[in-house]
Amino acid sequence: MENILEVKKLSKKYDGFEFKNINIELPKGTVITNIPEEFIQQIENWINNLLRPMFGYKSSLEMAKNVS
Repeated sequence: MENILEVKKLSKKYDGFEFKNINIELPKGTVITNIPEEFIQQIENWINNLLRPMFGYKSSLEMAKNVS
């Protein structure tokens, strides 16, 4: 089945615990109105706050603030 969104092997480390190799898939045809907006916002915030080696271990959010 084809996915409209596919995120693989996301990892995030916090003091005391870690998310490791998280996969998120939304199959084509998923009715996203059934997904609570708060849940989508949490995923968006989490992705935007991940520290990225390609940005010198800054998040996408930090990089976007520096561009403005």
